[in-house]
Amino acid sequence: MSSTRTETVTVPGARLHCEVSGAGPMLLLIAGAAADAGALAGLATRLSGKYLTVTYDMRGLSRSRLDGPAEDVGVEVLADDAHRILAAFTSEPAYVFGSSGGGLVGLELVARHPEMVRRLIAHEPAAMALLPDSWQWQDFLDELEELSRSHGPGVAMGRFLDGIEAVGGPGPSRVGQPGARAGQLPDLATLSPRTRALMRRSQANMQHFFAHQMRQAAGYLPDIQMLSTVRNKIVIGVGVASRGQAPHQAALEVAGRLGVEVVKFPGDHQGFGVQPTEFAAVVDRMLSGG
Repeated sequence: MSSTRTETVTVPGARLHCEVSGAGPMLLLIAGAAADAGALAGLATRLSGKYLTVTYDMRGLSRSRLDGPAEDVGVEVLADDAHRILAAFTSEPAYVFGSSGGGLVGLELVARHPEMVRRLIAHEPAAMALLPDSWQWQDFLDELEELSRSHGPGVAMGRFLDGIEAVGGPGPSRVGQPGARAGQLPDLATLSPRTRALMRRSQANMQHFFAHQMRQAAGYLPDIQMLSTVRNKIVIGVGVASRGQAPHQAALEVAGRLGVEVVKFPGDHQGFGVQPTEFAAVVDRMLSGG
């Protein structure tokens, strides 16, 4: 098993915490929402025998510190950060994996800098703005902000995960209802130390995510015209157990507009964390052109 080292990549306005392991062609792994490098650590470990794996915390999250006050950050800025990380570790085109919001960053990255991307796997890219019922997701964002104010980030984060992974959409608002705490996260004491640390960081990230990143991601429209010119570089993935969930549907929408087939991955929207060994095998096969 490869050891992991930490590196810092300086970008305009922030210093990005990166975790690097393995050797070989570079593989950048991009987590979504308020997650950080730790969410993809299991996947990176399993791929580091063949690739130089780099995971990182997005600006303003966990250990990636801002140089000044927090500001709204769009997918375009996050893609520029990813591009700078690629440039910091390799001069060759790199492989990229992104899940959910990280998949959106990957799509913007390959649209802006196709020469730097050998192949992108976008696993259930959460392009909610492409869905026919995108209006309900704007209402959902309002609900999450209110839940965060009234019940705290843990409840809001739980509701966020519930809504994202609900078949048919997030359902009625829970604000002001007795069930408003139904999305509460698991008792941290029941989790492993590594998972507990990841959940604590993710909870702490929610305030920044809600205030400065969530609406920008929800309103993001991939540049389908540009992406169509490099679609041979793009793999769109869906979970075998997430059919009917919004990110799964959004992935189908992106794939349909690009005219590419979808690839099935083990598990649901969080399959990379629940079944990392099986998931890594599919990632490797897709990066190898299989």
